[in-house]
Amino acid sequence: MTEQRTRDSTARGLEQADCRPSGHASRWIIRFNAQQRLQHILLAGSIMVLILTGFPIKYAFEPWAPVVTRMLGGFDVMFSIHLVAATLMILSGVYHLFWIAFNFRRLDWAMLPSLKDLRDAGDHFAYLLGWRQAPPDFGRYTYLEKFEYLAVFYGIAVMGLSGFFLSFPEVGAALAPRWVLDVLRVAHSNEALVCFISIAVGHSFWVHFHPSVFPSSTVWYKGTISEHHLAEEHPAEYRRWLQSQGLDPSQAPHPAHEPTRYQRSRLFITVELAVYGAVAVWLYATFVPMLFQ
Repeated sequence: MTEQRTRDSTARGLEQADCRPSGHASRWIIRFNAQQRLQHILLAGSIMVLILTGFPIKYAFEPWAPVVTRMLGGFDVMFSIHLVAATLMILSGVYHLFWIAFNFRRLDWAMLPSLKDLRDAGDHFAYLLGWRQAPPDFGRYTYLEKFEYLAVFYGIAVMGLSGFFLSFPEVGAALAPRWVLDVLRVAHSNEALVCFISIAVGHSFWVHFHPSVFPSSTVWYKGTISEHHLAEEHPAEYRRWLQSQGLDPSQAPHPAHEPTRYQRSRLFITVELAVYGAVAVWLYATFVPMLFQ
């Protein structure tokens, strides 16, 4: 979510104390405040409940669907939970928009796309292919994070509008022809699938399963990121942080990164990636079976 920040509040929001956890030689920096973490938790929680209660309907032909439905108390109860979660998702989006409006003059708008994101995407692609030695000079948010943020706005609008007409078909029938409702049904179902795959395969990996953060990034529940991690993933933002501390970014050394015990274990990382890869393949085979036909 878009971050509220001014030059003065940036310096105040960064932890000055030398709070260093075991195995790390860098300070912890506040990246998300309490408001942002609350908005993220509301959105993430509602989406997980929506997936849990919606997929047994979309994939009713799968053997696990009736089991999940029974566990949730039957179809009527499950559908009621789905509607409550949908309402919470929409309210979280509305809450975020009001938060933006209330803090409009103090926002730095770092989440908005720019031409630099196009250059970063090209540089990142070249870096991943080995054509470029250094990764892109990412700022506060990468082009992938910005895309994911904008996708949330699009997803809430599509899922909210289509879900309303599907939940109250008599209203939809009075306002639009039948083919419109059929289009909304397909859009609702497919957008839910895209959202699920994006979260399960992409977002979850970077937040939880990537070797640099496993078993979880601390940003979403503590709001903090280590100095070395900020320098590695968001070097331009790290230089801004150094300036806010009265340090010369050109003279400051890169913070030492002491790998955790997990990050030093190649066997552990290999097993974890193998399991994660197998789960990803299973998800695709289950929810997008035409890929394997």
